[in-house]
Amino acid sequence: MVMLVLWEHGEQPVKRLGERLRLDSGTLSPLLKRLEAAGLVHRERSAHDERSVEVRLTDEGTALRARALQVPRRIMAATGFTLEEIAALRATLNRLTTALDQAAPGNHAGLRLTEWARPAPRTRTEKRTQGGLGAKAPRFGTGRGGGGLPTPRG
Repeated sequence: MVMLVLWEHGEQPVKRLGERLRLDSGTLSPLLKRLEAAGLVHRERSAHDERSVEVRLTDEGTALRARALQVPRRIMAATGFTLEEIAALRATLNRLTTALDQAAPGNHAGLRLTEWARPAPRTRTEKRTQGGLGAKAPRFGTGRGGGGLPTPRG
């Protein structure tokens, strides 16, 4: 996504990249370090404001765009989606992101995005029946013949 922003908008301050991608600096900085190590981008302090770091594409980063332009065609081949369906999906995801941003500030309708992926907490009954707290652990013995292999005993 960083590359897309740089291809579309050119050199950007890190802060502006973060705003466009909705990423905080703790997430964006390691990503930029990896892109720089791969030779795709270059970071340097702004000549106008030493507090700001500018990110620009290298020649290799610019050349990567030609390969990236093949991605939609490959997605269509792999999924059977049409270009219109892919565009509609992208538009829907953009609307979802905008709606979440416009929800109660910092609240996102009562949930953070990271909380959406978490499973719901288990009830006491579920914990007992699924090996959680309070569940009886199976006991094993050596069996009647003493063959050394554990067998369940009651």
